[in-house]
Amino acid sequence: MPRSLSVTAFLVLSLVWSLQAHACPPGQYPLGGGNAGWSGCAPIYDPQGNVPGTPEWNSRVNGAGRQGNTPQAAPPPGPTGYWQRRYSAIAWARDAKGAPSYAYGLDWSSQEEAEREAMAACNEAQLKECRIGFSFYNGFVAIARAPNGGLSGGSAAEAHEVKQDVLKRCQQEYQQPCKLEFLRGIPARWVVPGVN
Repeated sequence: MPRSLSVTAFLVLSLVWSLQAHACPPGQYPLGGGNAGWSGCAPIYDPQGNVPGTPEWNSRVNGAGRQGNTPQAAPPPGPTGYWQRRYSAIAWARDAKGAPSYAYGLDWSSQEEAEREAMAACNEAQLKECRIGFSFYNGFVAIARAPNGGLSGGSAAEAHEVKQDVLKRCQQEYQQPCKLEFLRGIPARWVVPGVN
């Protein structure tokens, strides 16, 4: 009887482990778990900026043997979809008194839309000298302000990276301690055709 109990326990644990291994959507990998006390999913990093599920990603992963003969994981059960990049843009400007200001267009499906929305927000706020400062996709954006009103901004994949970078750049540029004024995260969006 103890042997059959051991076999049953092994099978149950194997099933639980295999279910946990497939808990993330395609293009992501599991984080945490075990003794970490938390778990989650993170996008697979691609240095070329390709998004999992797009033709660019698929050609890189599946194309012309560039990845060798690595077997591809079976898709999860249920609806299939793809990762859609989400674009954002920051427009630099000046307010009515001539002080540095900014406007933004966040979470759009193209760079052109994000830039157009940032410029529209800038004009609607009646800011002057509106111009696109920078655009980005799938990440975090931060803006820091110096005591004299000067602004520095940037984007990065992680919130802590962009905060450190923007504060450091602001303090170097204006030779004053800066404060973080704006921080937003705009992740890629999982799209299931016909659902969202």
